[in-house]
Amino acid sequence: KRLITKFTSKKSDLIFDPFMGSGTVLVEAMLHGNNSIGIDLNPFAVLLSNVKTTPLDSKKLETTFKQILLNSKKDKQEKVIYDNAPNFTSRKSKKDNLNFWYPVKNSNDLQILKNHVFLIKDKQISNFFKICFSLTTRRVSFQKNSIYKIYRMQDDKRKEHEPDTLTEFQKICEKNIKNMK
Repeated sequence: KRLITKFTSKKSDLIFDPFMGSGTVLVEAMLHGNNSIGIDLNPFAVLLSNVKTTPLDSKKLETTFKQILLNSKKDKQEKVIYDNAPNFTSRKSKKDNLNFWYPVKNSNDLQILKNHVFLIKDKQISNFFKICFSLTTRRVSFQKNSIYKIYRMQDDKRKEHEPDTLTEFQKICEKNIKNMK
């Protein structure tokens, strides 16, 4: 924010971020009233930046969010099983990979959530919830969340790690919808 304020003299100045990452510069440019362009090699960074810089109707987000949660809770209650998790390696089965990174109940809940998020027809709304889903997958995993690199929790920590997937998704969505307002 300080750099944009210091180095732009008028609202028509264009701000370019050649390594936009999570899109913070683009968001700050928007808030300052400038147009901006960002590029990044990482497809996730492009998606995240796109979501952060696309104004969406918060009422539409709230309605969609309630429907995702309602459908997911119903599927969970009815013990519906989806098999939509990617298989990242041929050395281990998909089930072994999921069990390595997630408690069993979390991997089932994530697949339920993924089903409902990926069914959203409106691409911009869908992308918003894909970002929320992405953060949920990280929060409920056995990954150490305090560091950027991918490290798995120690065995004793994994035994204590019992987050509720739908609750985590709900917190993330509520915060992001509030931020969108």
